[in-house]
Amino acid sequence: MTELIFSRIPTMGEIGKVFLIILIVLVLRRLFVTQIIKWMSRAFKKLKVLNIMIEKTKKPLSIIILATGIFFALITLPFNENLMSFLLSVYKSLFVFMAAQTMIRIVEAYFNAYVIKRSEDRRQKQVNTLISKIIKLVVIIIAILIILTEFDVKVQSLLAGIGISGIAFALAAQDTLKNIFGGIIIYMDSPFNIGDIIIINNIEGIVEDIGLRSTKLRAFDKGLVSMPNAAFTDGTVHNYSRRGSRRQRHYVGVTYSTKPEKIRKIISGIKELLISETDVENDGIIVRFEKFGGSSLDILISYYATKLDYNEFMEVVERINLKIMELFHKEEVDFAFPSMSLYFENELKKGMAKE
Repeated sequence: MTELIFSRIPTMGEIGKVFLIILIVLVLRRLFVTQIIKWMSRAFKKLKVLNIMIEKTKKPLSIIILATGIFFALITLPFNENLMSFLLSVYKSLFVFMAAQTMIRIVEAYFNAYVIKRSEDRRQKQVNTLISKIIKLVVIIIAILIILTEFDVKVQSLLAGIGISGIAFALAAQDTLKNIFGGIIIYMDSPFNIGDIIIINNIEGIVEDIGLRSTKLRAFDKGLVSMPNAAFTDGTVHNYSRRGSRRQRHYVGVTYSTKPEKIRKIISGIKELLISETDVENDGIIVRFEKFGGSSLDILISYYATKLDYNEFMEVVERINLKIMELFHKEEVDFAFPSMSLYFENELKKGMAKE
């Protein structure tokens, strides 16, 4: 059994040497890594972003030192040639994996602490976020290819096989690919940004995150809605944040007993209070006696509020509605409500007979 692992039986001294090396590495690696990080932080003290990037390398660097120590401890044992070659491949693969993780951490730290934070607008932030994700994806793919090569996997043959089966894969994953392309279109075309209020497929909410596959909306009932990006490219998106204002349109009904002079005063008073509102656009105000309703004389009230946030918008609507109520009480005009007049046949006949 030992012949499958060792070229000869290791001595107790060699085994002891392995444990001693591993013990020394475990004791010194934390101190070594800490000192390296401190030295680099002092050397680049004025560069805050670089310090953040250096801090992100602490954990991967610690794992690499530990793996290196264990590897060099194990190769002191008389393993056979095949196992020694396998251990070397495992060590190289682990080194490549940790190097890739370190690179990903550095990219994240750089983009989050410097590039994205210094972006001038939301669209630029989204594009930079997409670039960050693409860089990380490229790093992962390169690391996987290097590791496969280390284990004698013919990467060219593998890529050729992927190319042949690519059509079948594309057909099977066409919805996923459609969502990914939809995400890229959202990033590039920018129909909306994070924080915008939009409505898509009768779902209204605030954009919280734009990913490559899906976009997350925070609905006004506080629920989180995850929409596939294909829905945004195929459907119609209404972006309320781009319009600069929100419209409020409703009717106020007064009783049929209200005199025309009173209706004119009410219309004039509503116009004046809307014009005096700082959160209402003056050029979009419409107050008109529009129609004779079933049980009321209907006055149309339409205006645009400059508050885009839903809660702030409703505060403006509430304030205006309360002022309209005060105006009605001041002018002694009654609000109409749905009513119905009933005429009984016997009483109607009696009335006609008296006449």
